[in-house]
Amino acid sequence: MGKSDNLWNRFSGGYLKEESKQHRNLKLMQLVKSIPSDIEVIFKPMPKGELKERESKFIQDWIPQFNKAENPRYEIRSIQRVIARVVNETNREWTYDEMREHLLHKWRSEVSLRRINEALENKTWNLSRYCSAESKREVLKPKKKIR
Repeated sequence: MGKSDNLWNRFSGGYLKEESKQHRNLKLMQLVKSIPSDIEVIFKPMPKGELKERESKFIQDWIPQFNKAENPRYEIRSIQRVIARVVNETNREWTYDEMREHLLHKWRSEVSLRRINEALENKTWNLSRYCSAESKREVLKPKKKIR
């Protein structure tokens, strides 16, 4: 998954140049070279202002292997952002157990229970920035909207 406002520059100056460090992912390049028939490229035009937000949401929902930033496979803070999005969009209280079950199902157990628990521990208080987390009661609540 990637965003670009100039596809020619992204591909010709990045992916297609062997010596380029721009947009290089060695695992992805190895995959492209080893089984090119399994690669699909899908373009989705959208307003430039929506690129970053939509890219982040896609990565957080589908957890593609080769995207590190914003990916719950690799980033605890991304798990916390997903937790908060679920809580705030449903506008209801969630228990930690409900959220664990929801995320394990959502990500087909590809994000470990250990990492989900680490996100719920809220050691750096990042989860509390995105939604209300009551650790003692193990309850998550929507963030109160400021009027």
